[in-house]
Amino acid sequence: MRTGCIQRYAFGVSPRLLEALCWWESGWQQSAVSSTGAIGVCQMEPQTATYVNTSLVQGRALNVHSAADNITMAAALLHRLFFEANGNANLAIGGYYQGLPSIKRKGMLPETRDYVRGIQAYASIFPQGG
Repeated sequence: MRTGCIQRYAFGVSPRLLEALCWWESGWQQSAVSSTGAIGVCQMEPQTATYVNTSLVQGRALNVHSAADNITMAAALLHRLFFEANGNANLAIGGYYQGLPSIKRKGMLPETRDYVRGIQAYASIFPQGG
C-alpha cells in the first residue's frame, strides 16, 4: 500500500519525503485523528483538506478519510509549499507543520525546527523511490 500510493501520488515531491511525513505524522495509521482534528496518515486538518480540494486539485473530489487521497492531498500541498518557498525544502516542510505565512511572519518556531529535522532524518533512511 505505501509504495504504490507514494509513487502514484508524488506530485513531483520526493517519495522519500512523503514516506517520512506519513511515518512521522501517524506511523502510517489512517485512523489517526489529532486533538486539533487532523485526519489520517498525513494528519490533514479539515480546513487544509478543503483548501487542497478547492485550490490545488480542482476537479478531483479527494476524501481525507481515504489513505490514498490523504497522501495525495499532502503531496499536492507539499508541491505548492515547495513552489511558494522557492524550492527550499526546510521552509516547505516547516510550512506543512506551522504554515508558511506564519514562518514568514514569526520565523520557524522551535517545535517546527524539530519537525523539519525529524522529517529530513526519516527521509534519509527510506529507500530511494519509496
